[in-house]
Amino acid sequence: MQFGVQDAVTLLVETKLKDESGRTLWIANHAIHYSFIAPLYAREEGLCLSADPRESYSPMPSGNELMVYQAAGLIPKHLPEPRLQTSDWIFGFLLWWVFIGVTAYELIKRKIKKKFGREKSVATPAVEPVGEPKTEPQSQEAVPKDEEYDDDYDEEEE
Repeated sequence: MQFGVQDAVTLLVETKLKDESGRTLWIANHAIHYSFIAPLYAREEGLCLSADPRESYSPMPSGNELMVYQAAGLIPKHLPEPRLQTSDWIFGFLLWWVFIGVTAYELIKRKIKKKFGREKSVATPAVEPVGEPKTEPQSQEAVPKDEEYDDDYDEEEE
């Protein structure tokens, strides 16, 4: 779960500038993600300089300072356009994507149920009328014939 504000820095173009520890600085895109349980909103903050997107960043030079760096060839003359990256669109608005997905799922599920009908319910058995129980007529083969009885059997037991 995420709450609050998080910086998102995406490296774009390598420069010839170095930070105080000697690492190469990159022109990076800076975005801010606002979160409540999951990311809710992303906002573009412009370009910045960073050696590592997981660490700190510094603001992009502007005005005369930028022109001096560009004239010296330390920063490219054509700067990338600051904009939200694909990852910012996906992860910066994650809560909305989840909301849209759940809503679409529920709407499709309702439409399918409506089209194919409700699930079949188990039918209750029919109730027999009170009175004498119904008996099924037995077939003639099930009733033994008189000649098949062994009359002698009963006499021997007595």
